[in-house]
Amino acid sequence: MAIDNESQPNPVDKHAQSNTFASSETPPAIQAAIGTDFLSQRIACPSLLISVRSPEEIELVCSRSVNWIDLKDPDLGPLGRPSLNSLHAFRNKLSQHQGQCSSSETSSRFSTPATSASNSQQRHWSIAGGELKDWDIDADQPYLEALGDSGAIKWALAHCDADPNWQTKANMLARRLPRRDQAILVHYADHAAVNAPNWHATLQATRQLNLKYLLIDTAIKDGRTLIDYYSLPGLTDMIAGASKWGIDVAIAGSIPLDSIPSLANVGAAWIGVRGAVCSGKSRSSTISPEKLDRAVALVHASGTTTGSNR
Repeated sequence: MAIDNESQPNPVDKHAQSNTFASSETPPAIQAAIGTDFLSQRIACPSLLISVRSPEEIELVCSRSVNWIDLKDPDLGPLGRPSLNSLHAFRNKLSQHQGQCSSSETSSRFSTPATSASNSQQRHWSIAGGELKDWDIDADQPYLEALGDSGAIKWALAHCDADPNWQTKANMLARRLPRRDQAILVHYADHAAVNAPNWHATLQATRQLNLKYLLIDTAIKDGRTLIDYYSLPGLTDMIAGASKWGIDVAIAGSIPLDSIPSLANVGAAWIGVRGAVCSGKSRSSTISPEKLDRAVALVHASGTTTGSNR
């Protein structure tokens, strides 16, 4: 599948050029390109995305105000794909919990949070699909079937940069889902280290595949965080460019809890964490209720502050 050559705004990549903006406000060039009316319609505040790995963690996160719950196996990489049995157990646990909630607190369809009062309380779920290159379209069909028409799946793109057929493969997988917006591509901020496509290529592929969501994450979990690769103005620039095409962006990548207030201003629809809410230093350790509560409080407080400043 060909990529079009339409010009896109350039993100401020810390490894490519210096930070040319002093704050996290949308750069003037982007304001001029997409207009102030559009900017006023950006996501007013982000929602929280938490990755879980066990039934106990699912139960814990379901008891908190978490908008998006994601299943992954952190022992198998940044987007470690869980077993099919884990996926079925995950769905059953969510169904049990949602059966105890009012319809206004749950959602059967994956959709953008914070765009309306009714959507702000909806809960969404997804699984980490691992690396796109590792998927066998026919053999892995049971995973897609297990998602039904409600779950989303995230595919990362390590070692796809030199593969001219990765978009064709992504398209074939997306076509097997009940809805294309259940497929989410992942842009690695440290893409050069894992031979993944850069931001422009991933964004353009998301557009051409007619997908609605895109995740920014990090591939290598070595202590560096998302903002070690992209500045706050750079992220604002990137997300504004994606929003111009109707694509909502989630951000993750070893984000510390203390970074949530500043990242709440870049326009992301979701802020995703795992390691920051774990009880130990490893993202493979169990989720701490106290750290989870702090993450929920920080996102809520940041949303209130962000909304009052726009």
